[in-house]
Amino acid sequence: VNITTTTDASGTYNFINMMPSGVGGYTVTVTAPAGMESVSDAYAGDTTENGATPGIVLAATTTIDTVDFGLRGTGSVGDRVWRDDDNDGIQDAGEPGIAGLTVTLAGTDSFGNAVTGTTSTGVNGAYSFINLPPSDGTGYTITVTTPPTGTTPSYDLDGTGTANVAVVPLTPGQMRTDVDFGYQGTASLG
Repeated sequence: VNITTTTDASGTYNFINMMPSGVGGYTVTVTAPAGMESVSDAYAGDTTENGATPGIVLAATTTIDTVDFGLRGTGSVGDRVWRDDDNDGIQDAGEPGIAGLTVTLAGTDSFGNAVTGTTSTGVNGAYSFINLPPSDGTGYTITVTTPPTGTTPSYDLDGTGTANVAVVPLTPGQMRTDVDFGYQGTASLG
C-alpha cells in the first residue's frame, strides 16, 4: 500500500479508511520541504532520525495518532562583530572581534511561522543562528541590540542606513556567513 497525504497548516496529517496492517505494520515517511530536515521520528521507541517510522501495526477499528515527526531548518546566519581600528568599513587582519554583545534575529519563515532568536558574540566577536528554515520574502532581521559604548557603526551590510540592523533573505539550506557589523571609536586625542 502506498498512500500520500499532505499536512494541514498546523502540521497535522491523517490517513483514513486504512485496512488493518500485517504483522510487519505500516511505515510512515515524511518528506521534508526544501531547507528542512527530519530530526525526530516519535513512535514506539523509534530512535532513528531518518524521516521514516516503520512497524506501525494497525488493527481493525484502531486509531493511532502518535506518529509524529520533528523538522528543523538547515540554514544559518552569522559571522562577526569587529572593531574597525582604521575606520574603513573593511575587516582587516588583526582587527579584533567585540565580545559580549547581544545579537537578535526576528522574522517569518517561508511557511508563515514567526522565528526569533538571541545570542551573544564570543571572545572573537563571532555569533551564529543555526537550524533556520528559509525566510519569507522579507528576510530575517539581525540586530546588534546594544552597540559598544563609545563607538559608531562603520559598516552597513544592507546599505539601508541602519548599520546596527541587517535584513537578510535566507533561501533553503543557505548558510549566510557574511552578516558582519563593524564599529569604530568616537573619542579623539591630540
